[in-house]
Amino acid sequence: MSLKTCKAKVRSGYIPFSSLFSIYPDTGSMLPDTANIKVQFIIFMGTSGGDWLTKTILTSIVTHQNVDHLNLNQLQEELNKQLSGKKFLLVLDDMWNRNYDDWVDFSRPLGASAQGSKIIVSTRNHEVAKIMGTLSVYQLKKLSYNDCLAIFAEHSLGTRDFSSHMSLEEIGRKIVTKCDGLPLAAQTLGGLLRGEHDRREWERVLSSKIWELPEERCRIIPALAVSYYYLPPTLKQCFAYCSLLPKDYEFEEEEIILLWCASGFLDHKEDENLSEDLGRDFFKELCSRSFFQQSATDASRFVMHDLINDLARWAAGETYFTLEYTSEVHKQQSFSKNLRHLSCICGEYDGVKRFEDLYDIQHLRTFLPVMLINSSRGYLARSILPKLFKLQRLRVFSLHGYQISELPYSIGDLRYLRYLNLSGTEIRTLPESVNKLYNLHTLLLEGCRQLKKLCADMGNLIKLHHLNNSNTDSLEEMPVGIGKLTCLQSLSNFAVGKDSGSRLPELKLLMHLRGTLEISKLENVKDVDCGMCTTLPSVGQLSSLKHLAVRGMSRVKSLGSEFYGNDSPIPFRCLETLRFENMQEWEDWIPLRSGQGVEGFPKLRKLHIISCSKLQGTFPEHLPALEILEFGMQ
Repeated sequence: MSLKTCKAKVRSGYIPFSSLFSIYPDTGSMLPDTANIKVQFIIFMGTSGGDWLTKTILTSIVTHQNVDHLNLNQLQEELNKQLSGKKFLLVLDDMWNRNYDDWVDFSRPLGASAQGSKIIVSTRNHEVAKIMGTLSVYQLKKLSYNDCLAIFAEHSLGTRDFSSHMSLEEIGRKIVTKCDGLPLAAQTLGGLLRGEHDRREWERVLSSKIWELPEERCRIIPALAVSYYYLPPTLKQCFAYCSLLPKDYEFEEEEIILLWCASGFLDHKEDENLSEDLGRDFFKELCSRSFFQQSATDASRFVMHDLINDLARWAAGETYFTLEYTSEVHKQQSFSKNLRHLSCICGEYDGVKRFEDLYDIQHLRTFLPVMLINSSRGYLARSILPKLFKLQRLRVFSLHGYQISELPYSIGDLRYLRYLNLSGTEIRTLPESVNKLYNLHTLLLEGCRQLKKLCADMGNLIKLHHLNNSNTDSLEEMPVGIGKLTCLQSLSNFAVGKDSGSRLPELKLLMHLRGTLEISKLENVKDVDCGMCTTLPSVGQLSSLKHLAVRGMSRVKSLGSEFYGNDSPIPFRCLETLRFENMQEWEDWIPLRSGQGVEGFPKLRKLHIISCSKLQGTFPEHLPALEILEFGMQ
């Protein structure tokens, strides 16, 4: 029985929590095991706001009195009177209100009750739980496969197993697998097959899309749509964009945020550099509402449940479309004129027919091929790219997963392009016309192992925030002008140039870099800036630095204030591991004194000092998080 349809119940005497399971089995598993409690009132109800909620509670207690004429203040006074000195159990189902003041106002008359009164709240939003709860949140887990199978069998066959319908067991188990531990899905799909023993009908349900099921008999989309309904408009937009992801596709947080950003969903009026922070907040919000789940195989990746994916496609409407791969890869496709965002599962060979009708969709903004796990890279017909580049409204364009070796010069005509993904391709050079993509925000070249040269001059890409060129082993040098890209936040590999390429000093202009940076082609450095150094730079000022290794600085004799950074409020505030190795002349480490009003290394867990035979004297006095300290010789 759902709390939404359950009338308020008034009971007295001793009851075990376990008896609540029969009253409301959907919530039973979230109630903690507890000894019997004595209550005068048990109130089950769905939620709304303000005086309605107070009035409903009062009405469930005082059944003989009409309270419709009372205002909120009078309602609360009467409720306070009725609860005074009495013990109650209040269950609030499916709470959404995140306004703390509303909760304080609502709960005020409840304080008159007897000690031991309980309030149980169910919600699909972690923020609500934080606001309302004084105890730790109890996270409701998925049902086990066998429990889910039992629910499905009960609603479809009227029994807890398939012993009387062995011919349906195999297909039934496949349907239950699709439910992925969701009791609502098992109950709803089981209800659709209630009394139906024709195997063909069961197979139809297994292969059907959620939106193809009879709406009057299917509660899956309406139930999930409640969660979607309560999303703010911008979050609805971001969630709908995720309809482009194929089912079972595992994605990274950064991957989705960059796509949102390129599509204009994260525009920050005050500071464009804060747009991605806003995206991280949005991603976290969707995770907290269970739209995204952490992958069971890779903690750094996320997935959408099949039903959530169906919900996203329902919300997206005809402006989004996912072109799934079938054996009929040459079949001509028909697209809505309102189409704005397209994804496609890469085929082994994608020819002209697959995208033929797409060339007329002049307002297309996203072209996003997606490569599934364990699928081989596909081939794209050479004649397709020039036609795609005529879609000049494109903001997101990807060729990830296709075996292409060159790009047409006409790519420079995509003046609105903000996201270009060429990862995993076999391109050898970037066309010079890429330098005309003035709005480019993200350029992904990860795993382009044949790539030798970028554009000769990339100085025009002043809005570029991300350049991922990791695993580009053949890259010869960075182009001149890389230092002009002052908005860069991530740069995977800086290949030091020769006479015509970028030199190391250009890195000092990239003040917003974060994450990991690999510097390669150091053989091109003419004056080698480490064996001659007598001091270390002020790396203590790098507020996000987590790991630091200093090796082979043979002329450094002392570490002092210059190492910490004179202007740093808390030196090395995020540093977790620090390693000194082969510092043959290092004699003194002059730590900051607590009397100086500042202390460094608040998060340092590991300190290794290897082959530093002349070091003696003092060390940092306060290392509160230190777990490992190692001294030794190689």
